[in-house]
Amino acid sequence: MKNIFFTPWFSFFLLLFIAPAYADSCTVSNDFWLKPRSGNLVLTNPDIAPCIHAFLNDPQSDLRIAYPDNDESAVDANELRQWLIALALPATHIHLQEQTGITAIQLDTMPSSQHD
Repeated sequence: MKNIFFTPWFSFFLLLFIAPAYADSCTVSNDFWLKPRSGNLVLTNPDIAPCIHAFLNDPQSDLRIAYPDNDESAVDANELRQWLIALALPATHIHLQEQTGITAIQLDTMPSSQHD
């Protein structure tokens, strides 16, 4: 029998209670892209978790994934979006946005009306 403490879903729900209640911006470390990724790693990553938590706590919010204006960052941002969708976060509330002047991918939680 699988130990419940090591399943990704248990870690995700535990994260909901431990993470801070609100985070409006998170920068994804470049180290995140150097390791193999899994759903559990995405959910428990300390750079990403606060923004996911804030996003899930406000059903009216959107999550913007801003990325530097280069091809590699665009691919990474899209991969992150696909992981979040695969983990059952609502695709209609997760938006990609190319942005000049940044050097790393950033997640921003915002009210639904502010994503455009």
